[in-house]
Amino acid sequence: MKRPLKWFVVTVVVSAFAAVAVYRLGFYTSPVAVVAAHEGRMAHNIHAPGTIQARYPITVGARVPSVITGLYADEGDRVEQGTRLARLDARELAARLTAIRADLALALANHRRDRELFEKEQSLISRSELDASAAAVEAARARESEALAILSHTDITAPAGGVITARLVEQGHTVGVGTPLFRLADPGTLWVVARVDESVSGVLAVGQPATIELRTGERATGTVARISKESDAVTRELEVNVAFDTPPERFAINLEAEVTIRAGEVEGVVVPIRALSYGEGGQAVLVIREGRVQRQPIETGIGDGEYVLVHNGIEVGAPVVAAPQRVRVGQRAEPVAEGR
Repeated sequence: MKRPLKWFVVTVVVSAFAAVAVYRLGFYTSPVAVVAAHEGRMAHNIHAPGTIQARYPITVGARVPSVITGLYADEGDRVEQGTRLARLDARELAARLTAIRADLALALANHRRDRELFEKEQSLISRSELDASAAAVEAARARESEALAILSHTDITAPAGGVITARLVEQGHTVGVGTPLFRLADPGTLWVVARVDESVSGVLAVGQPATIELRTGERATGTVARISKESDAVTRELEVNVAFDTPPERFAINLEAEVTIRAGEVEGVVVPIRALSYGEGGQAVLVIREGRVQRQPIETGIGDGEYVLVHNGIEVGAPVVAAPQRVRVGQRAEPVAEGR
């Protein structure tokens, strides 16, 4: 008697659960919170990585081969135009100048003598000889001027005001013509060299405001100063230069920065980002049509972290499921405005 009763109870319970399941699957309509897609305006912010660069970088190089005998500036120093930066060994050049001046003195003496002889008695010296001695004087003076110019290059000065961003030599180093010694940058010419995808080039314009966040955490404002007219054939990116409105107090060339350019606003249909659904068919939203949850593929554009612009797929007023992770496609549903 007990065993048939037990099986009877189990059968009743299973049947009850099955009935509930069938009811919920086939007949029960659950309330589902929805939000209406609406017309809105979206700020078009373009984010791009970049690095700090000087618009007019200055490299101070050696103009004569010699040895560094004095250094008077270091990295981080702010200098004015004409500030002494370094000195090169000038002893050999000074000795050469002394020899040239001796040659000049001899040429002057010879020309003076020739002129006196010519003026006293023209038969003693020809006009061509007098002209030759005069030419020798001019040649000696030219060599003196050249030697003085070369000697002046042993005193290295700043060609413009700015901050020394790199010192590339130490005292005692031997340098050749063209060896870089210092690099300078005028803080007033600093900008961020950023790279943006060419797909947004149509909305970029010189003069657009931007914010700049440095790797150090410092934030600054800036303005788009220049947009490249050449796109990288491999990365399909454009170079965009964003100038600082106020140069940062502390900076380093090549320091990483993140630029956000405010490229205006775009109008269109918007939905909350939390309403987006992802799957094998790509991006979509869930909508309620004919009493059931259905998947609607969409194509989205820019977003602001809370809402996203929808280019196509839904129209204004469409009831979009607010929490797609809580429902399943095909279930019966009754749309209820969120918050009610």
